[in-house]
Amino acid sequence: MIKQQEQEAQNGNDDLGAPSKGEYAREMGKMFLEALDIAAEQIPVPGVDIVIKVAKNLMQTCEASPIYATLKHAKDLKNRIKNLTLILVNELKGKKAEEIAGKLQKDIKQLQSDLEYIQSKLDEIANQNAFLVIVFRWVNENKVQGCVERLANALESFGIITFYTQQAQAVNDMQEDVTDLRKDMKTALAILTERKEGNSSSLRRGVIPVTPDIFFGRDTTVQGFAHMLVSQKTRMARICLLGPGGMGKTSIARAVLHHPAVKEYFGEENRIWVPCVKATSVSLLRDTLYDSLGLSLNTGNTLRDIINDLKSSKSPIILLLDNFETPWNLHSQTEVQEVLFQLANLQHVALFVTMRSFEPPGDGIQWESMHLGAVDTEASACIYAQIHPAGSKDPGLPSLLDEVGHMPLAVTLMAKLGRKMGYMPAKLLELYKEAGTALLHLGVDAQRSMDICIGLSIQSQLMIDSPSAVKVLSILALLPVGATLEALSRWWVGDMPETTISLGLGTLLDTSLVEKRADIYVVLPVIRRYVLDPKRFPEDIRSATIRIACAFLKEYNGSVGDSTYLAHKNARSMEGENLQGILLETTAADPDIIEALLVLAEHQVETRPRIEVAQHALELSKKLQDQKLYGEALFWNGRNLVALDQYEEAMKQFHLSRAAFLQASEQKRAADALYWIVYLPIYTSYPNRRDVEDALAEFQSLGDRVGIAK
Repeated sequence: MIKQQEQEAQNGNDDLGAPSKGEYAREMGKMFLEALDIAAEQIPVPGVDIVIKVAKNLMQTCEASPIYATLKHAKDLKNRIKNLTLILVNELKGKKAEEIAGKLQKDIKQLQSDLEYIQSKLDEIANQNAFLVIVFRWVNENKVQGCVERLANALESFGIITFYTQQAQAVNDMQEDVTDLRKDMKTALAILTERKEGNSSSLRRGVIPVTPDIFFGRDTTVQGFAHMLVSQKTRMARICLLGPGGMGKTSIARAVLHHPAVKEYFGEENRIWVPCVKATSVSLLRDTLYDSLGLSLNTGNTLRDIINDLKSSKSPIILLLDNFETPWNLHSQTEVQEVLFQLANLQHVALFVTMRSFEPPGDGIQWESMHLGAVDTEASACIYAQIHPAGSKDPGLPSLLDEVGHMPLAVTLMAKLGRKMGYMPAKLLELYKEAGTALLHLGVDAQRSMDICIGLSIQSQLMIDSPSAVKVLSILALLPVGATLEALSRWWVGDMPETTISLGLGTLLDTSLVEKRADIYVVLPVIRRYVLDPKRFPEDIRSATIRIACAFLKEYNGSVGDSTYLAHKNARSMEGENLQGILLETTAADPDIIEALLVLAEHQVETRPRIEVAQHALELSKKLQDQKLYGEALFWNGRNLVALDQYEEAMKQFHLSRAAFLQASEQKRAADALYWIVYLPIYTSYPNRRDVEDALAEFQSLGDRVGIAK
């Protein structure tokens, strides 16, 4: 005996040291069972004391028999029974028998029968040879699992959802530390004695991020939302802030929650930020709400726990559901809508939703919605100057801010890059045109980069489920001023039915990848730059769109004097900016592209003179070495220069044009160039009467009556 004690002492098993966690847990388990006996006496409902007694015996069976240590479902069964008894005591304590509905009393009797059945099955397992239990474990596992399922059915018929609290799980888990066990027992005893109103009121809510230090151009918006929230009396406001990523929706929402009037009205604990960006399933949405509210009690029905907690408050509460597009764009939108409806039905709870969308979520909820656009030029400049003062006076700053569309996030990232690298706005603009949004992926702000921000929308489930939306977005990105549904259907996406295009546009609006201005759908500048990145843009779509632009200008090519001129001019005017944007990006010396550029250059002479199109035609025709097309490009470049009052440069273009036409044996066009050489001396230092006579002679020899008249 002494030798055995010495051996145990050497092995540390002399039982004289501090109790182990397992020993503490077992003692706490005994205390729990004793507490159940006391609690059962408080409920004068027939059958309840028997149910608790049977449940207690079942837990002792699972605890005492070493056989159950080999069965993985035994612990689950014990936990479910323990949690069941907590529910039963909590729901019925302090009530008189006559206050309990007849159906409920019947369910209690059924529950007693189910527990006795489970006890009999466990006794059968316990009476087996331990060796057989181990060798044929799966057979007994199935039996224990059947008991677990029987108990689950009993719970369902009883009308109670399984009551797994974080505390109860900790008590049942032998690996939890002693501190947690004591805390858990304290909570269990509190439930058995008197449940305090607002169980989670003493728990910590999620921390609201502070308002950004650099925040310009949104004061009026913040003031308006704050007033809306604190002025509601009978029902709290339902606010929905919509718009693309990078516009500052979250910053505005945070500023509203930190507004002095809002803080005073709702208090410190009742302003709750719910970050939904990672809620990629309905269950994650519920869990995010649950965690943000700081709840601990869990009946197994998370949404019911959330709603009950909110109902328990007597004071107004505001929930900020930030980035709500993540759960809303899931396949299970109906379930997400149910969560939203239950929250909206609580009159003392204000909802503030931010999401990348064109329409607010949840049909039937009366939202005060706002679609957030870019900041104005002054606020945009202030954002840049605050971050990069050295670049605030650079003459290239306005062009840079225009290029990123005055989107707050893009301006912020540009300014930080300028400050870090020592680049002035003009240099940043040059780099941005070369690298696109990838330029804004550098440095410490990589997690807030534009590529990541835009990518969240493009890679969303809505876009994955809508291939037509992806194609429509690609084509719209090639159109600088956007297009109507009619124009998209008639020209730009002609291989797709109008209904399919319409559905695609709906998806793009839902993801805030496009904006709708009147009846025109437009892609914002920064998003265009992202989509058009050569590394990701489909080249076949670009080529097809260029062919469409060429076909458009070939069909609508009416000139002054033609019967079709006015109709063709109006058609070209409607799509002129888009046609220019597409054709100026071409580099191929293709005759069809050059001729399309020339039609557009002629159109611009009569509408809005500019030289970019004609000069691009000049470059491509020179590369092609086609003298006729080269002469046309020089001619229309000269005509646009005349319209811009640049007469000296225009005269040079007409002389070169005439020489090219004569070399190509284009006598008529050479005479037209000569006419402008004759005409311009009115405004230049080159008057020459002989040129007039030569031009007249050429038109007469050609029989060109219009030329003779001019």
